[in-house]
Amino acid sequence: MLRLQLIAVSILLLTTSTYCGDGTSVESTASNQPTDTEAFGTATYDTATVVPPPLARKSPIAVARTEISGTYVKIVFGAPQKRGRVVFGALEPFGQIWRLGANETTEITTTDRLSFGGLDLEAGTYALFAIPEPDKWTIIVNAGLGQWGAYDYDESLDIGRFEV
Repeated sequence: MLRLQLIAVSILLLTTSTYCGDGTSVESTASNQPTDTEAFGTATYDTATVVPPPLARKSPIAVARTEISGTYVKIVFGAPQKRGRVVFGALEPFGQIWRLGANETTEITTTDRLSFGGLDLEAGTYALFAIPEPDKWTIIVNAGLGQWGAYDYDESLDIGRFEV
């Protein structure tokens, strides 16, 4: 089994801190979106359903990945935008479950067994949550995939926890 604990935790924490930008590069308003004609051409049918293009996400999906000795580790998360706000201790209160990003719950995938924070994980995909505190964070590896945020977090699905 590969011992990738420091690398995996480093990727996790670096992606969280690196991608908490100010939001200036991904903000979108209807005025800068193409019109239906620009996006899809002119409809020449008697009846047509035009589906407008999706608006840009305020917190785009980001991926961090690495490969070590043939094992691939990938973390997929919504890159939160600070937009001048205080995140930890305000927007995300200390002592409460956080999804480690924005929108969908952050997920980690490994192609081989992985020792992560003292936990031995089989190859697969897992949800990641955290409980931020001013002086430490508790990282939670959970089997509950496909969640939006931490609203449906189920502690009974925890694989394990560790502190960083």
